[in-house]
Amino acid sequence: MLPDTFALLAAILGLTLAVGVAVAFGVARAAALAQRDAARVAEATATRLLRLTAHELRGIGMTLHGHADHLAATAEGPVAAVHAASLAAATAQLLGLADELQDHTMPPAAPRILREEAIELGADDVPEMLALVDGYFSTLQQNTGILHTRFDPACRRRENGVWTTLSSDPNAPPTMRMTCAESFQLGFFRPNERVRGRRTPLVDERTGLVLAGAFIDHSGRITEYELTDGRTLTSGFLRPHTYAMLELFKIVAGSITAIEAVFHPVPYGMRGAWVEEELSAPPRRS
Repeated sequence: MLPDTFALLAAILGLTLAVGVAVAFGVARAAALAQRDAARVAEATATRLLRLTAHELRGIGMTLHGHADHLAATAEGPVAAVHAASLAAATAQLLGLADELQDHTMPPAAPRILREEAIELGADDVPEMLALVDGYFSTLQQNTGILHTRFDPACRRRENGVWTTLSSDPNAPPTMRMTCAESFQLGFFRPNERVRGRRTPLVDERTGLVLAGAFIDHSGRITEYELTDGRTLTSGFLRPHTYAMLELFKIVAGSITAIEAVFHPVPYGMRGAWVEEELSAPPRRS
């Protein structure tokens, strides 16, 4: 009986140790997961704050930029000219700081879906490509929820290095996890009051790429707006400013499949450097 008792005690001890190790491992794993989740939440919160701060700094910078231009244009005497130059320099530093803050929110590099194999569309497809791009801008302008272009269901848009559709970031806002079509059908971009100065300087029918430029005006008058689902949102553009932008579109089989956009804030209502006649000229092909 004695050996059996020792065997039983050994088995009980081994089982107890195993349970203890399993419990300790489970507790440690739960703590590690909690720390990971807390770190992700903290990182997402810090990223959002940096983006909001960068946006606010740009708005203030654009306002100061306008004051500096006005002061320079109306300056009388050397003292006023010095003040105008100092204000312009401070404005440049403020906008530079906003750009640096934005850079810190950039995600890791993602696959470059625009650089795919050639698809040989042919010259006859160029008018349709241009119509799709112009329809995209018409959809973006005073976004009502009506689509004036065609999107592939898998279309993704990236703005200043940030995915704004079909984002895989679990902390991204809901609209950034939608498809291109869904976010426009929601009317999310209603504060984009005017998309002007549209131009398409480059078209490559061999790869289905179109490079387009435009200006987006925000007067700051739209403070709240209603989505197509009935919800009301507060606009993020409460100061007059304009975005100068370049967008590269990938078009396959009559639909937009990818968009790469670069925006930069400029004074409200700023005009382009190209002459008006160029807007109606045919695009240069690569």
